[in-house]
Order: sequence, then structure tokens, then C-alpha cells
Amino acid sequence: IKTYYVAEDDLKYRIYMDLYTGDLQQYHIDNGALKEKQAYIIFRQLVSAINYLHNERHIAHCDIKLGNILFNDNDSMDVVLADFGLSMRWL
Repeated sequence: IKTYYVAEDDLKYRIYMDLYTGDLQQYHIDNGALKEKQAYIIFRQLVSAINYLHNERHIAHCDIKLGNILFNDNDSMDVVLADFGLSMRWL
């Protein structure tokens, strides 16, 4: 998720980043199982993201689940992987 700006004052931080309106967990609750073509599109993106994380950035996500796969538009199914709070880095 692209971060545009981080602001800090005495009480809190403000992080300005891209807004994603849905996740796959809620999509599944609302719509049921994905169609084969939708699953293929999403799976391909996830494999590409994980490949990049492992081979280029040396990061293991450690918390991949439906609620951490975010998207903006149900039709395009372009997804991003979020919540790296449990991720680990190795060198």
C-alpha cells in the first residue's frame, strides 16, 4: 500500500496512504465462493507478491489470510497484501 505522507504531533501519528474499500474475507461473506477466473487472477497476484517479498526483499509475511488481502474494485480484482505486523526479515 503506497504511503504518501506521515505527520506527527505530541499526541498521535497520521499516515496518509491509499484507501482500499474491501477485503477478501468480507467479499466471501457477501458473495460466497470466488469464480475460477477470479481466484486465478487473485492467486497469480499473490504468488507474484510473495515471490517479490521472499526473493527481492527477504521478507516473510507470516499472516496471509483473507482479511489481509485488500482490493478497491470487485470487477478488476486487483489486490494488495496488507498487515506486515507479524512479518520477519532475513539477510
